[in-house]
Amino acid sequence: MIPGKGTRAVGGPVAVGTPGAALARRHLPASELEARLGAAGDPANPAGFGGMVARDAAGAPPVGLAALAGGPLRRVFAPRDDSERLDLDQALLVVRVAARRDVTVMPATMFNITAVTQVLLAGRPDQRARVLAVTEAGGALGFAGLEEETAGLFATRCQLGREGSGHRLDGGKWLVGLGEDPDGLVVLCNDGGRGPAAFSLVLLDQESARATRSPSDSRASGFRGVSFGRFHFAGLPVRADQLVGGQGEGMEITLRSLQVVRLVSLAANLAGCDTALRLAWGYAVGGADRRLQTGPDAVTRQDLAVATTALAVADLVSAVAVRAAQVVPGWAATGAALAKRLVGELTSEAVARCSDVLGMRGLLTDGPLRAFDVVRRDLAVARYVDTSPQDLVRELGTRLDAAHRVGGAGRPADTGLVPRVCALDGDLPPFGLAAFTLASARPDPLVPALLEVAPTIQAGLTELGDSGRDALTALTALLTELGAEGRGTGDREAAPGSTASRVDRHCALWAGAAVTLTWWHNRGLPLFGLPPGSVDWVAPALNLVLDCARGGRFRLDARSAEQALVVARALLDGDRLVSAVALPLVKRGAVTRGNAAECLAAAVPQR
Repeated sequence: MIPGKGTRAVGGPVAVGTPGAALARRHLPASELEARLGAAGDPANPAGFGGMVARDAAGAPPVGLAALAGGPLRRVFAPRDDSERLDLDQALLVVRVAARRDVTVMPATMFNITAVTQVLLAGRPDQRARVLAVTEAGGALGFAGLEEETAGLFATRCQLGREGSGHRLDGGKWLVGLGEDPDGLVVLCNDGGRGPAAFSLVLLDQESARATRSPSDSRASGFRGVSFGRFHFAGLPVRADQLVGGQGEGMEITLRSLQVVRLVSLAANLAGCDTALRLAWGYAVGGADRRLQTGPDAVTRQDLAVATTALAVADLVSAVAVRAAQVVPGWAATGAALAKRLVGELTSEAVARCSDVLGMRGLLTDGPLRAFDVVRRDLAVARYVDTSPQDLVRELGTRLDAAHRVGGAGRPADTGLVPRVCALDGDLPPFGLAAFTLASARPDPLVPALLEVAPTIQAGLTELGDSGRDALTALTALLTELGAEGRGTGDREAAPGSTASRVDRHCALWAGAAVTLTWWHNRGLPLFGLPPGSVDWVAPALNLVLDCARGGRFRLDARSAEQALVVARALLDGDRLVSAVALPLVKRGAVTRGNAAECLAAAVPQR
């Protein structure tokens, strides 16, 4: 899957039979890519943080990094054949490895994920073959979708009208990713129907796409090397064989494909947050720029503890959501929406805490910490990829209400599904786009299962000393909250308040279920760089999500904060990804790619 002769996994081989050996083998593609890209902190590495800063300052795309990592990233969602396809949890880690060095590498290589997924989902064999060939060659297929400058969401004015035996396309599209020089374009347009069936998808070839592109484009404050194009159609002829799927199926195809987009794009939040936390930690607890002999003060310690815990919970939520999408694809629509909301809020809080640790140093465009400002701006843009937070809350409110109507408190738990979802070293069923649906055809697989096995988990936690008792206290409180919530189904009477507060309460409780069941089904694995069975990460994670469920704002008590700092030291001082998988990272100085001048020349392509 990951090319590169001579590349080896970071950290050396893992002996067969040792705890975590199967997990390490499962994520070998990510480890190989990490080794191939070299040390992110090495100033002489164009695939590192220095290259990211140089490109941002020049407003240049990450051409060099995309060349190194683009093949693996493109094949995450568009493999040449099924034997190359990674499971979604493997894909998430591969993307994180590249994006932690520069989040912009995702739009530079993966903005066409929506268009390609749409065609793979509903296109004819010749259309699928065409887009796979474009992707394999490193080309870009744009999606001119829901965004229009003068129309609201789902109110597109771009029209597909009849003309003779074919159609004609009129109107415009705005903020089209990879719109600068596309090799093709998928356009969502209004075909004159009514309701959800009023939309169709059209696949334009390279000539038509480039001919209809407006010379002006838009750029965001983040993702500075990525342009967002405009397209204008004035009676563009469209043949019947250019439709993707049937007429009137465009919105359904788009919304189904966005489930995959949401799940894979979680990597942007996780990767950027990892880099932000790594920079703040290095500054606060012994980096070259600030060595505090007595250690960080209490406020700084709390901020770092909360940031670490928030990222750890976001990592677990992402892992469970992507694995559940393959095990229970009928629930993927709700799972992807839950994960997007949770991961967006958790990583935003973590980056804000890191920003407070750094103070003005984190906002400067020069100096040793200027990479933090780049990451902060990139993540602000990533927050709005595929939908706004407000639209996401409305969608989740509707989904949770529907789940409550059809899957109430009396529904038995499907405990057989949970180990397949939560055992992180376990294999997954084959990935299939066709199984992704719009409606949540299956109930929540996690919350009822947690309530079912809770007594066994509680008994096990009592044997783990003080840390276990802290986790047990938090778990007991979580179970009480879940019971009051009508088994986590979003009961309006049990959780009064605005849609946003009700949604966020449910999201927090669901995150608690994900945390608990992931720990329970991986007790023999060294998660978060800690010994197997450790609960040092469990108690802070549960306390944090419970505080959020009760309307708090990401607080940890003193003991949980100290436990969280144990996790931070294991991961950040130990040069590991802030993840349950805790992938070893290439250490600074381990790879030499040339001097600083060569680095900048490679990082910023000449125009």
